[in-house]
Amino acid sequence: MIRWIAAFILTLAPKQTAHAMGTLPSESFDLSPSDYQWTYQETLNITNPDDGVTLSCNLFLPEPKVSGETFPALVMPNSWLMEEHEYWVQAKTFCEKGYIVLSYSARGWGQSEGVVDVGGRKDTDDITALIDWLTANTPVTGVVENPDGNGTDDSDARIGMCGISLGGGLSLMGAAFDDRIKAVMAMVPWGDLVDSLYLNQSPKPVWVKGILVGMGGIAANLDPELSIITDQLFNHEHEAHFDTLLPWALSRSPINFLDKYNKEDRDLAVCISTNLQDFLFTPTQMLRFYYGLNVAAKRIDFNRGIHASSEGTGLVGIPNTVWNRAYAWFDEHLKGMDTGITDNPSISIDNKSSSQRHYLDHLYIKDINGMHLEGIPRAPVENAIVPEKRYLTHRPWYSYKGGLKTHAGGGSNTISSGLISGLTLGIPLLSSLLEAHTQALHITASLPLASRSKAIVFATERMGSTRTLVGTPSLSLTLTPSAERVQLIAHLYTVDALGIGTLISHAPLTLLESDRLMPSAEPGVAKTYEFNFITTAADVPRGHRLAVAIDTFDLSYSRPSEEAFDITLHYGEGSFLEIPWLP
Repeated sequence: MIRWIAAFILTLAPKQTAHAMGTLPSESFDLSPSDYQWTYQETLNITNPDDGVTLSCNLFLPEPKVSGETFPALVMPNSWLMEEHEYWVQAKTFCEKGYIVLSYSARGWGQSEGVVDVGGRKDTDDITALIDWLTANTPVTGVVENPDGNGTDDSDARIGMCGISLGGGLSLMGAAFDDRIKAVMAMVPWGDLVDSLYLNQSPKPVWVKGILVGMGGIAANLDPELSIITDQLFNHEHEAHFDTLLPWALSRSPINFLDKYNKEDRDLAVCISTNLQDFLFTPTQMLRFYYGLNVAAKRIDFNRGIHASSEGTGLVGIPNTVWNRAYAWFDEHLKGMDTGITDNPSISIDNKSSSQRHYLDHLYIKDINGMHLEGIPRAPVENAIVPEKRYLTHRPWYSYKGGLKTHAGGGSNTISSGLISGLTLGIPLLSSLLEAHTQALHITASLPLASRSKAIVFATERMGSTRTLVGTPSLSLTLTPSAERVQLIAHLYTVDALGIGTLISHAPLTLLESDRLMPSAEPGVAKTYEFNFITTAADVPRGHRLAVAIDTFDLSYSRPSEEAFDITLHYGEGSFLEIPWLP
């Protein structure tokens, strides 16, 4: 439902014009023509022989122009709350371009049997069964007769996977467990389910409780284990997390299977499309997954939008940049065409402040807070950008703000918990959606009017010239909590001459008595905590400031406790903001 509302709003929003710093890479690709006639089978049931679960599918089959013609094939899993007819428009478009397209409802969704597996081994076994059926029953390119005449060899079959949200995650997980998949276009997928469900130990009530479990329980046959896991999540039952949540989530996280993608003899091309205002599967965790990939070809694009909104118009046939990249990606890597998509830098990111899109070879991220990933073989992130370090400094009694200075200071300030501070991330879902697609309805706050007792602001000097922040800022804080369970919300703003801050990123941080994911909160004990903001790109105009503002509550994240608490921030070498400026 959210996807269709987003698609409607996008039709009213102004179209984005892509610009880059310097030379503009082309987003106009040389694509295969749409000149195939096709047939459509709406009712197709395919059974997984391992457990007998039958999946509800539909099949688009191009009509050969010459005898014996073969075609690459795409498998398209549904997204959350949807079923196999979701991609009808795009499946038809691909078929007209000469692709066999099998769209299906994952187990537990639509008319498919079984219970929802959220990318577990049952889901990946289903994908293997679907590919087995395709290569045995349709003319898939790359399938050849065995030399002894006994059956066929489909190891070189030209198979791709494409999907949105759940479908994007299933596409990545399918590629991990079936080497016949040669290309993936994953739209707003997850790379790390632990990070997605429990960002910095902060559960997301709207996305997880409301949509994943609440609405999912109405639209699908959910596994009861999912409700148990989410209850543990919101109750912060930490030991249960490690007994239940972490094994469950990591077994469904693509980042846990980098060794499978990165095999030396693997022929795999992975394209990821993620959205800057996606608070469910944040772009930051996808960037960390992207840097772990060492495959034949890879690409990642960061678009304006909440979860799945940038892809929504494509589902109803409106021209869409994300789907246009999908056509080019599969033409390039399944048909062997020179579309031009690999001529561009492998990273692109929308600028939240303008209609610019930046094309880059590298996007900064600091690889921190990965304790749950210990033991997973992955290459360290090698950053080509050195961020600017600005130290948080004391807020004096006569000012609403402390500083972000080039040198460390001393002293401390204390804020108290409370529901209303003057800072906000806006109305969950709606504010971010409007911000992303109207380019006018930004999320703002008057920082001079923010509560001095429940919030604190730190700001740079006014910029002498416009600067562009691109990448993943990080924040380090030395603080003393008054309780074992505390929470803070860090907001990153550009601030005009009147003190009006425009939100460009944020990050939650929840501290608990356990230290198994990050350092614990010990009442009266000062510790240093470091965490990333959500990946972003925005201009800080001439005459404006960059500011960090911190409070203790937002509707987007569940509070760890109903009890009041204080947080004392200590200034010095351990309290700083790292800013990745565009060179």
